[in-house]
Amino acid sequence: MAAAHPVAPRADNHTPLRADDFGIGSLFQVVRDAAVVGDAATGRIVLWNPAAEALFGYAAVEAVGKPIELLIPPHLQDAHRAGMGRFAATGEHRLMATGRPVEVPAVHKDGRALTVELSLTPLPSARPGRYVLALVRDVTEQRQRQAERLHLLGTALDATSIGLV
Repeated sequence: MAAAHPVAPRADNHTPLRADDFGIGSLFQVVRDAAVVGDAATGRIVLWNPAAEALFGYAAVEAVGKPIELLIPPHLQDAHRAGMGRFAATGEHRLMATGRPVEVPAVHKDGRALTVELSLTPLPSARPGRYVLALVRDVTEQRQRQAERLHLLGTALDATSIGLV
């Protein structure tokens, strides 16, 4: 089993939050996708699994307690804060409502741009507040390969049309 990762203290500075507080237990540590739990009220990361470390480059001790915007490109941070604010206030969020993953840009610790597939799920908790589980999968290389294939196809079509004239 993976080593326990740091967890953020609750807002009242009592017992830290743990994966078991959300009913996700040891699965949180072993799932292959990056798993990040955020506190909607504070906009901070409260749980961070080993796959998130590998994907984003931050150790759990670096990420837990930091703003979620750490992972979001600057031009999308305001929209993210607004969405989290709506979820904290109402319990509703358009990305969660669809139940489908979406592709979004993200940022690695070293500043590299990533393209990730993101699934958001509200987490029930016996503790006060609203929390969100983000399951994140890196699709950067897939999208780069897809862009290369489209470029090659476009080049081939251009060459073919030149031959037809």
